[in-house]
Amino acid sequence: EILQKNKSINISINQTSKVDKIEVANLFYDHSLNMKGFIKPSNSLFKNFVTTLNSKIALVSNDQKFYKYTYGIKPLNNSDVGKITSSEAFYKCPLAADQCPKRRAKLSKIFKVVEKQEGSLIIIVTDLFIGMDELIGDGINAIRNPIAAALSRGDSVGVYGVKSQYEGTISGICSGNNYNLATSRPFYVFTIGPKENVLALKDIIDKDVISKFGEENFKFNIYTNDIIKTPFVKNNWPNK
Repeated sequence: EILQKNKSINISINQTSKVDKIEVANLFYDHSLNMKGFIKPSNSLFKNFVTTLNSKIALVSNDQKFYKYTYGIKPLNNSDVGKITSSEAFYKCPLAADQCPKRRAKLSKIFKVVEKQEGSLIIIVTDLFIGMDELIGDGINAIRNPIAAALSRGDSVGVYGVKSQYEGTISGICSGNNYNLATSRPFYVFTIGPKENVLALKDIIDKDVISKFGEENFKFNIYTNDIIKTPFVKNNWPNK
């Protein structure tokens, strides 16, 4: 419902894509306190990756809609999108300090959106900071089932793991303490939709980000219900 109410954000581009564009791309950004540390280093991989993603997503989609989701799913205006990589205020918790880690939305809440959205490209950017209750029993099923539903309807799931520079405090860890000595930290990007669009976006990231920062900082896997007769490895990755 919230997806239907949000207005499209137009991004001007100078390139054309060979892949048929999907009608809409919905991008969800985790804006929890722990994410703030990714934007403090001046040349962090997070900032470069997200800037490229936001500016080039129009190459694979006709319309783009942006959201933040940590304390409820909320649409972003044009003026808010740039704040993802530039403003510490974007990651400010609207709750009392002791409530922020406790009230952080579960990843499964966003995956419920995935389960309902057909014919679109869903992108989720997160540090994948999840509690034990999401890793067992009904918690893990709340994440697994929407992904299974996406695969069953013919979508593919791409997952990036990216090691980025980091400068900040990590709160909500199992010990109950905060940690502020991390100089690097991974973030993750889920891309869920038609395989052609998922791979077209990967090609853009490969060219504009990975080629500049080195493959050792990136991992990418794609999950699909296609029958793979010939496994793809680094040296024979398909162009299409």
